[in-house]
Parts: sequence; C-alpha cells; structure tokens
Amino acid sequence: MKNKTRIIAFLMLCAAAAPVPAEAWENRSFDAGLELFHFAYREPRLMREQGMFSGIALAYTQRQPSFWKVEGRFSYGQVDYTGSTWGGTSLYIQDIDNYIFEIRGIKGLRRQNAPEAPTNPYIGFGYRYLRDEMSDRSAGGYLRESNYIYLPIGIERKPEGGKGWSAGFNLEYDLFLMGKQISYFSDIDPNAKDAENTQKKGYGFRGSIQFMNAAKKNLLIIEPYFRYWNIKESDLDFIGYDSSGWPVYVVEPDNEHRELGMRFLLRF
Repeated sequence: MKNKTRIIAFLMLCAAAAPVPAEAWENRSFDAGLELFHFAYREPRLMREQGMFSGIALAYTQRQPSFWKVEGRFSYGQVDYTGSTWGGTSLYIQDIDNYIFEIRGIKGLRRQNAPEAPTNPYIGFGYRYLRDEMSDRSAGGYLRESNYIYLPIGIERKPEGGKGWSAGFNLEYDLFLMGKQISYFSDIDPNAKDAENTQKKGYGFRGSIQFMNAAKKNLLIIEPYFRYWNIKESDLDFIGYDSSGWPVYVVEPDNEHRELGMRFLLRF
C-alpha cells in the first residue's frame, strides 16, 4: 500500500508539471522522483541483512554563476536477517522494517576560465541515517540506529540536453569522518544500558549513469546507480556488569553496505 501511494503521488506530479525552458534547467533545476534499490548489509562471519527498498529523492542544483547542489532522499524497505543476536542465538527473521534518510550538499570546483564545462569536480558534506527496527520482529532483537558523517568528493558530467536521449555520469569517493552506532539493548532487558559505539575508520564510494530525455515537455532522467560503504570496527562501549560482576563492553564489528538501484526523476 505504501508503494502504491508513492507511485500515485509521482504520477500526479508528472501530470501537473509545466514545460521547462532549456535555459532554466541549464542554469538551475529541481529534480524529484522515485528510487528503487536492493539493499545488503553484512558483518563478516556474524550476520547479514538484505531486502528491497523504495523511496523519494529530491535535489536542487544551480550551475551558474557557480555549481552547487543540495539533495536528499528517504527510503523504506523490509529486510531478512540471518545470523545471531544478543546471547549468541541463531536467528532467521523476515520482514524487518528499515528506514534510510540522507541529506547532502556539494560545491563545484570548476576553473573560473571554464564556467560552462559539462564536467564538474566537487566536494561537499553529507549525513546518512539508518534505522533497523529488529526489536519489532523478535524477542532477541533490538532497535539499531546508524549515523554517518562524511565528505563526498567526486566528479559529475551532466547530460548535454537537447532533443532525444543524452547521457552523463557521476563518480564519487566518500571520505568517512565519524559514525555513531546506537544499539538499544534495553529492548531486550529494561535494566541494560544502551550502547553508543563511535566509528572512526571507513570509506565509501558510489557511481551512477544518467540517461536524460528532453524530447517531452519535462526532462525525464533514468539513473542506475551503485553505493557502497565499508566501515571498520568501532571503539568499545561499557554497558554494565555480568552476573559474576565482570564489566561488559560491546563493539560494532566491521561491516559493509551495498545498494544497487534505479532512480526515475523529473527535472523542473
């Protein structure tokens, strides 16, 4: 039902859209649409989650007199869990609700003597949030929240426009600054302390190809993409004492995220 609502809203947006003069989207533009992707998360030798997501994507871009962009996305999906959880119990759990929110700002690094170059190197700032509601699906599960702060560094080549189809691309390295992983162990034991593990090492990269059709009254963009994160083991966090009085520390293990998907956007 949620997916149907998103699709209906997107079609209404298409129907209400007004023609876009070529000079408008050359200098500044607003993109809005849907994204669909397969999500996979893995902690080597410990657990994995995977499933399909759908969501909305928005972006505002200015190209003259300087290039900058603000973009965001919100996605929902359900994943299947295979592995173990608190206490070492082996589990297979289906249809765990997950949410992803991400917002970014980037600034172009074009040379001043080439202000209209179609290829733009850039740098920016990004924040990514993931919420995994495993506590709703298992007595041994708990809510997890993941927060990343990073610097996107990349290069973008915009489609040339004109009539018919044209293509562009984006390649990016994500410089990981810091992460905070919050594990709500109080979902399992009300007397337990929730863990907040700081992540300091990792990296990401992403790439996409944009196919744009300017033959219609609005610009249609179809964008296949790939996103990847590799995050190293976190710092330890003290959460209390065991039954023998020994202190208990927890760590967020090495982990990987992958997204393989497609965007369908209209440019206004």
